[in-house]
Amino acid sequence: MESTGNAELSVEPASGETVDAEVIGASPRLWWRSLAEIAVMVLIIIFVANILAVQTEMVGTSMSPALNAGDEVLASRITYVLLAPERGDVVIMRDPLNPNGDVVRRVIGLPGERVEIRGSQVLINGQPLVEDYTGNPLTVSSNLTTSIQIQLQPSEYYVLGDNRLSINDSRSWGPIPGADILGRAWLVYWPPDSISAIQQQRYAPLSDR
Repeated sequence: MESTGNAELSVEPASGETVDAEVIGASPRLWWRSLAEIAVMVLIIIFVANILAVQTEMVGTSMSPALNAGDEVLASRITYVLLAPERGDVVIMRDPLNPNGDVVRRVIGLPGERVEIRGSQVLINGQPLVEDYTGNPLTVSSNLTTSIQIQLQPSEYYVLGDNRLSINDSRSWGPIPGADILGRAWLVYWPPDSISAIQQQRYAPLSDR
């Protein structure tokens, strides 16, 4: 009987007390682990966002009236992984004059097409292009010829600014390679009072117009 009593006195503390001690001791570690997980998630989101999107700030008035100086523009990279740029698309592209910079322009001529500018009229393969988005009539600066005619190669695009008083576009650069087009612009996200979706101009195929 005595041995039985001694055995009872040697019983370990209740299991519930042991569990409570472990939980209390593990709490700081769980807090740091949660913080690390949040940091990793944020980094993943930033990484994915950089893959899927590109942003730039409008400098000057080359895309007026659609965009204004100081507008922050967001574009989708993934769009042109799946689809080719279309006529009328507003795009963010590499700045031909600054390898580290980006600009926003509108796609006018597509690969393989013949682009002509006669006075204030743009023609694609001899057909006049209707442009309701321009802020000013198309003009050709005195340092350029009074007319432009160019045949685009299979991977080349012709881009223009909506404000045709500015010639910082394919009229002075020439055609741009498709690889320089980074994404289709779809949103003005800054400043707050300018937040809006960017409307793309849609054209029927030339053969149907």
